[in-house]
Amino acid sequence: MSTDDPESVETELTPEAFEAARKRRNVMIAWMLVAFMVLVFSITALRLTQNMAARSADSAVQEVSDAPLDSE
Repeated sequence: MSTDDPESVETELTPEAFEAARKRRNVMIAWMLVAFMVLVFSITALRLTQNMAARSADSAVQEVSDAPLDSE
């Protein structure tokens, strides 16, 4: 192996660089967690509003079908 080979060169991180990399990684994980929570909340809210609209439409149909018929 030659010393010019990029795979043979070991890089040592300084403690400051290691802490900075860890902080960046933790911030990215936090943002991904927040994005996932927003996605789950949005999907839940959307499905709830769709179910509420469907339920009100079903109750309106039920009221119409339960109405007494005028037999005059």
